[in-house]
Amino acid sequence: MSGGNDEVKTLLKWLGYPKTTPTSLNYSDGKKTLELFLQVWENAQKLPLLQKDLAEKIAIVTRLVPWKSQDIDLLQRHYNNLKAGNFTQADVVESVILNLKGEKWFLQHNSG
Repeated sequence: MSGGNDEVKTLLKWLGYPKTTPTSLNYSDGKKTLELFLQVWENAQKLPLLQKDLAEKIAIVTRLVPWKSQDIDLLQRHYNNLKAGNFTQADVVESVILNLKGEKWFLQHNSG
């Protein structure tokens, strides 16, 4: 988990129960944040408090960002991790995935 300064700043913004967390996030920052959270999750297998904190923050980030259909794989990985850990936040991620899949299907079947 020894990434660059930007990664450390991102983690400090979100993890460790800060007094406030961001209330808005652009697409690029949201995607980078979820990619970073995925790396942290993999390193937090034996740290249940960190996983609980991450689960909460994954759900927040998932709600804040206007995701695109190409993000389904990233979101699906988070969903799988949360579901495997029996975190209720998996439901938030799943609803975003289902919305994206619905939009993708609609666009594929209504173009041309």
